Amino acid sequence: MTNQEIKDSLTRQVSSPLSDNIIEVPITTTTIKKFKGGDLPLYFKWDVDHTTWIYRVRIKNGRTIADMLQTTSDGIELKYVTLGSAFSNDNKPITEDEWRNEMHKFIKQIRD
Repeated sequence: MTNQEIKDSLTRQVSSPLSDNIIEVPITTTTIKKFKGGDLPLYFKWDVDHTTWIYRVRIKNGRTIADMLQTTSDGIELKYVTLGSAFSNDNKPITEDEWRNEMHKFIKQIRD
């Protein structure tokens, strides 16, 4: 929506014209990150309190997918997540070794 369309919409919704009143309207923007297929796999990490999320973005069967290892005091969980979750601005890039170390802990958890 353009600023004029927003202003027209608000004018219709209120009983008096907007005249010189200032109205703040939040506008959400999206940033698209571009990566080459050769950049994959990519690894990210997010820590909050006692929970750690470690993401791996990779190509599987011709599709780009994201895996996540979630570590809590109860153990480690592996699941597929959206690409947006993995590429969140809150996540920090990490190395493949950090992913492998966490995956090793996950496999050990399964075997015990």
